[in-house]
Amino acid sequence: MNWDAIGATGEMLGAIGVIASLLYLARQMRRGAADARRAAAQAVFTKMNTAFQTTSASPQLADVFVRGTASLSALSPEESIQFSSLLLTLTRPYEELLHYKRAGAVEDWVWESVELLIVRLLTTHGGLEWWSKRRSWFTPSFQAHVGTILSKEALEMLAVFESSADGLQFRAGVLQGPGSAGPLSREVG
Repeated sequence: MNWDAIGATGEMLGAIGVIASLLYLARQMRRGAADARRAAAQAVFTKMNTAFQTTSASPQLADVFVRGTASLSALSPEESIQFSSLLLTLTRPYEELLHYKRAGAVEDWVWESVELLIVRLLTTHGGLEWWSKRRSWFTPSFQAHVGTILSKEALEMLAVFESSADGLQFRAGVLQGPGSAGPLSREVG
């Protein structure tokens, strides 16, 4: 065997080693991407499950949730704050999940399961009332997304809530009249 043959054999073995390394790296990257998707889903599920566990562990908070989804006017100012906090605790992770989905970091089953829950929550009477008052707490892209998932009936009801509050402001969760120092109603959230 001459030196040229030995050199060619070495180059061929080196190329095989590079290809094997690239294949291994590609496999590790796919595994890392899958791990990142699982971690994103787990983080969102953990946040939402914590809210549900807190609600189910407290009969008083469960009652606030039931009455709040029926109508915000059924709640005292203190209960409205609890209801608003609960809805925020459930809706904010959904907004986070939307950004993960757009980045390709969330599987469809995760997205669908959370979206079904949020749609059911926001399309309750109290959920729509809350969203009409608190949508500004979320990014414009998330607000637009919510507009695409609500039914036609829910959007019509949302428009009614928004038009009835036109020109009014909410300060510390209490509905204020234009130029008024006092609350117009006990309705907060």
